[in-house]
Amino acid sequence: MTATVPVVPSLTLPLLSPRKEPVVATHRPCEIIPVEESVGRVGAATSRVKSARQRFHRTPRRADEAAVTAFQAYYSRAGLPFRIKHGTRKSIRWEMPPDTIDYSVVLPVFVDGLREVSQPYDFMAYEGALELVRRGGDDRVLPVIPKLILPLKRALNSKDPRVMRKALHLLQVLVRSGELIGEALVPYYRQLLPIFNVFKKQKNMGDYIDFRFKRNIGALIEETLVVLETHGGEDEVATTAREAGGRG
Repeated sequence: MTATVPVVPSLTLPLLSPRKEPVVATHRPCEIIPVEESVGRVGAATSRVKSARQRFHRTPRRADEAAVTAFQAYYSRAGLPFRIKHGTRKSIRWEMPPDTIDYSVVLPVFVDGLREVSQPYDFMAYEGALELVRRGGDDRVLPVIPKLILPLKRALNSKDPRVMRKALHLLQVLVRSGELIGEALVPYYRQLLPIFNVFKKQKNMGDYIDFRFKRNIGALIEETLVVLETHGGEDEVATTAREAGGRG
């Protein structure tokens, strides 16, 4: 029997107030550089043709150039109910009781922030997402699962090991945070897990080791698959995880 793949809803958030400053494009535009033509006017020097064809030029994105996420947009406008508590170890301090936080709005924003790689956004989004998931459980997190799929997929498909590690760890915490959450994620395996097959064979790549996690990305993917299989429920769930993730 063929499983029906659910449609992942878009990440919809309340509209922010209009910007007073100009909007900065998040992607560098493509530029067409045409061939220089000879100048036919009297008295004008004939310019040299640089190329016989048009050159298609695109300014590459720097490797360290961070994505602009919903988290960064909301935080920059004081739209999130928390502050950083400084001390021997930084932590998140909520400005309202965590039980009153609207998970349907706030949690997807924090999960979208997993793609942040620059400070302080990196720390805040990751720590905030972990704390919300751990506190929420089935009652708070389960209804929001459909809204978490798109930001999780974006983080995993970024192919940035720094981002993928955060997403993989959050996925493990998410599955363990409630009795029903692992099973609720099963219909979305085919959307979340295909990227696993690209990275799971990277067992020993020094550049891909992040010492916050003490794991290389290949080992972390294997560990995540085991967690998904363990908490998914039935035997067919494990089969789905293996097939979607390319795990043999």
